[in-house]
Amino acid sequence: MPINPIKASEAIKSNYISYLSTVFHVNDMELQEQFINLLEQDNKFVKGPILEATPSFQLGNSLQELIDENVLSNLFSKLDKDSFDINRRLYRHQEKAIRKVISENRNIVVATGTGSGKTETFLIPILNHLLMEKENGLLGPGVRALLLYPMNALANDQMSR
Repeated sequence: MPINPIKASEAIKSNYISYLSTVFHVNDMELQEQFINLLEQDNKFVKGPILEATPSFQLGNSLQELIDENVLSNLFSKLDKDSFDINRRLYRHQEKAIRKVISENRNIVVATGTGSGKTETFLIPILNHLLMEKENGLLGPGVRALLLYPMNALANDQMSR
């Protein structure tokens, strides 16, 4: 069942005002009423909810299409399809970043919003490099990449990917 952000916001505000009026109770009823009225004024104590509608990111080619173009290693198709769907279309900015790193041997900076797939823009080129080494019989033990991540919820969310 989806959450109604307007009703949820109103309930949170109401509960918080109730809490504050109890914790900061004033024995003078007139002052107590003024205090509560000030808290309940629109856009004084609570502003929101703030809703943001962001357009979806433009879609680009899939990993399979990049494999077919010989941009990516054929071994991508051997990866677990449940965890790594090579037929899912990338966002256009992901595709462009991957092409720049792999085909043009360029460094990149990816600055885009939350949930836009920044992780894939560096992980796919790293995986491609390792898979290409495997294809060419050059994959042996040793460090090929060092990933430094902040220790926060985002890092934990990205761990499975």
